[in-house]
Amino acid sequence: MMIEGYMFFALGFLAASLLALVIVPLVHNRAERLAVRRIEGSVPLSIKEVMVGRDQLRADFAISTRRLENQIEALRARTASLMSELGKRSAEANRLPAEPQPHSKSRDPVPVNGGRTPSPAPVLTGGEAAEVASLATDLAERSRTVDAQRIEIVTLKVRIDALNFEITRLQNQLAKVEISPEERRASLRLAS
Repeated sequence: MMIEGYMFFALGFLAASLLALVIVPLVHNRAERLAVRRIEGSVPLSIKEVMVGRDQLRADFAISTRRLENQIEALRARTASLMSELGKRSAEANRLPAEPQPHSKSRDPVPVNGGRTPSPAPVLTGGEAAEVASLATDLAERSRTVDAQRIEIVTLKVRIDALNFEITRLQNQLAKVEISPEERRASLRLAS
C-alpha cells in the first residue's frame, strides 16, 4: 500500500506539473499583455503632450513670424514715405537758393578771359534761411529715423533666424523622443 501511495503521489505531481506547463504560459502572456497595455496607456499621453507642445511652438512661431513680417512691412512703408518726403524736401532745399530773390539786384556776370564768371549765390532773407535750416534739421532727423529703422529690421531678421534655429532644434529633439509601438513593446520585453 505504501507503493501505491507513492505512485499516486508521483502521478498527481506529474499531472499537476503537466497542468502547470499548460496554464503558466497562458497566465504569463495575459500578464504581459496587461502590462504592455498599461504602459502604452501612459506613454501615448506623454507623446501626445510632446506633439501638442511641438504644435504649440509651431503656432507661437507662426504668430511671432507674422507679427515680425507685419512690423517689417510697416517699417518698409514708413521708410518709403520718409524717403519720398526726404526727396521732396531735398528738392525744395535745392530749389530755394536757385530762385531769384525779389529784393536782390540781378547783375550780369562780368566776362573774364572771354568766359562768364559764375553769378554769386543769392542772399537769403531771414525767413528763407530759417526755412532752409528747418528743412536741414528735418532732413537730419528723418535720416536718423531711417537708420534706426534699418537697424531694427536687421534685429528682427536676426530674431527670425534664431527662432527658425530653435524650431529646428526642437523638431530634432522630438524626432529622437518619438518611438514606434513595436520599439516600445520590444523594450518592455527586454525589461521584463
